[in-house]
Amino acid sequence: MIFKKTTTRTSFFSSGKFLALGFLLIGFLIFASFKEHQRQTKINEKIKELQSEAQQLTNQNQEFSQLLSYLGSEEYVELQARRDFNYQKEGEKVVVVKSVDNGQTAVLIDERSNWQKWRSFIFGE
Repeated sequence: MIFKKTTTRTSFFSSGKFLALGFLLIGFLIFASFKEHQRQTKINEKIKELQSEAQQLTNQNQEFSQLLSYLGSEEYVELQARRDFNYQKEGEKVVVVKSVDNGQTAVLIDERSNWQKWRSFIFGE
């Protein structure tokens, strides 16, 4: 009779230590993946904030450019010359209207009776 020699030695890959090490490795990979996902989410939010801020700054820059082009235009220069230096074109006459403020206010008092006011309001007289 031929007997096979049996060994009680178990392979490392089929042992409980390998299984525990595998679960530990899988747990670590899941944890690392979760942390990376959180980091990526924060980065995406920051990118959106910065893009929004960049758009606002671009809009503000365009407004300043338009204002700068207006302030450098002949129209604005002429307006300022008229206002600050009393500039006038040939043939123009400048009329200055001074207001007199003596503390009194003109009040128009309607002396008509109430029914006359209503008749005027309704019939447009």
